[in-house]
Amino acid sequence: MITDITQDGLDYNIKQMKGTDIETRLAKVGAVCYILEQVLNVLLVDTETTGVGKSDQIIELAILRLADGVTVTQQYFLPTVQINPHALAVHGLDRTALRMHGAKAMSADDVQAVSLLCKGRILVQWSTFDKKMWHQTVEQTGIQVPSQPIGDYWLDIMPLFAALWEKDKPRIKLIEACRNVGIVVEDGLAHSATYDCLLMQKLIAHHSDWYNSHVLQRA
Repeated sequence: MITDITQDGLDYNIKQMKGTDIETRLAKVGAVCYILEQVLNVLLVDTETTGVGKSDQIIELAILRLADGVTVTQQYFLPTVQINPHALAVHGLDRTALRMHGAKAMSADDVQAVSLLCKGRILVQWSTFDKKMWHQTVEQTGIQVPSQPIGDYWLDIMPLFAALWEKDKPRIKLIEACRNVGIVVEDGLAHSATYDCLLMQKLIAHHSDWYNSHVLQRA
């Protein structure tokens, strides 16, 4: 069984999946997901942003517990930069919508609270984008915080599922990874940070269950 769920360990197993059959790849993915479910301190993190550039910022942050899907925090922030039209077309969060959600400018108290929530936890993100955008937003808004304001142990799981489905690049949409295994994605809800965290939870649970029934119970 896979026991190393650090990013280096995950990357090693992704390399080992190349050229193997689907059952072998499913077993490796399932083992990772099974172990993640056994660890009590795993949080799922997702964000929506003003765009993908170097000056863009987070406007929605969601953090859920993997164990039970409970929302640890869901926050909306008013950015200090314009919302890119392409990003707006994806998530639909303009300034009016943000204000309706009670959004305010990110503060040092917000950063401190999130940092405390994530202290000592494994933070699972779909891609490295979320961690990058958190640090970038804190820097862009000029908040004075320690050099590591949120978490010190992140796990990027998108490449794992890209390897499962033999993508040419280590990228796959969360929606595609879910639909490939029959997980229903409700129209209009994807690209909400909270809903995307729920999709990650369902995807991990599906592959963990597969591993339990197809590997562990047959051992």
